[in-house]
Amino acid sequence: MWTTWAENGPKGCRYNASSSGWFDANIFTDWLECQMIPRLKKIEGKKVLLCDNLSSHITIHSLDLCRKNEIHLICLPPNSTHLTQPLDVAFFRPLKIAWRQVLSDWKNSEEGVRNTNIQKQFFPPLLLKLMEIITPYAEANLKAGFRKCGIFPLNIEEVLSRIPRSTCNPDVVQSAFLESLEAKRTAITNTTTKRRKKINVPAGKSVSADESIITEETSLDELTASFSRQDEDVVFDDNSSDDVNFEELDKDQQIEKEFMSFIEGQKNEFHFANVIREVGRFVVFSYMGQLFPGEIVAFDDEKVTINAMEKSLKMWKWPSRRDELTYPWSDVLGGIATPKKISKRGTFSVPELTPLFDLC
Repeated sequence: MWTTWAENGPKGCRYNASSSGWFDANIFTDWLECQMIPRLKKIEGKKVLLCDNLSSHITIHSLDLCRKNEIHLICLPPNSTHLTQPLDVAFFRPLKIAWRQVLSDWKNSEEGVRNTNIQKQFFPPLLLKLMEIITPYAEANLKAGFRKCGIFPLNIEEVLSRIPRSTCNPDVVQSAFLESLEAKRTAITNTTTKRRKKINVPAGKSVSADESIITEETSLDELTASFSRQDEDVVFDDNSSDDVNFEELDKDQQIEKEFMSFIEGQKNEFHFANVIREVGRFVVFSYMGQLFPGEIVAFDDEKVTINAMEKSLKMWKWPSRRDELTYPWSDVLGGIATPKKISKRGTFSVPELTPLFDLC
């Protein structure tokens, strides 16, 4: 490492490197010794350190350090970080949005114009800008992430309520499996071998697939002459019985175009009102590439805390557990009217989001 690689960054930040460029056990152990243990030593009693199942986290040295400092290293269930990892659930998305903005600003700066890639000496100052952007609402998002994952306060229902509920009929599965096997068996056993037929072609003469269907009695010269007399291919025949329905074709193309425009964000088919920044007002916001309605719970000039609704078929409902997270105002797309309750089961209609179901 060079001295410039660790200058002008966030206060108290430490820098490390590996020969491969990937996170490894040495870096994790260094982080544990230099960052976590000095902080956790100030807390009396047992401590819990949560981590995923990355092999770099579980080494003899790191486990020994945890044992000596009354730290319990607990791994999250495999393939469940989207439900149980607080940073994945509530922190990394606003972090990535802010990081993209920092990179865009740097690219438009004088240094960014001169350099096609970010040099290592530029990284600490950019990291400092990132921390300045996310710090105002970092604490709220971290607490929301731990609450949403049911870690603190401890509540297993927070995770269970977000696991998709589905029932499996064994008879249906068995029937579908047998049909699949029967289709594969039929495709194999009913295959017929096409007989080959030799054609007479003089040495040095080429032949096409269309020409290969001629009989042995037909000479290559006759075939060449017949091809030379053929007119141009007919693109459209007025007498054809397979006429094209241009109205249906245009309609299908329009539907496809609107759907792709919606997916790519090139066209806004939704009609939202202006956002009124008041507690109790309803808005539509974007989260993980999807749109959700919700109620403003708290806000300031940079961020807003929203109690979100969830989908219920083509309607919306309030989740069994309040789903409150803090978002930057840039994620809020517009204001909507108060959702209308349409059934005793607690389902609501949000007319402003009707195109969301029409295009799906």
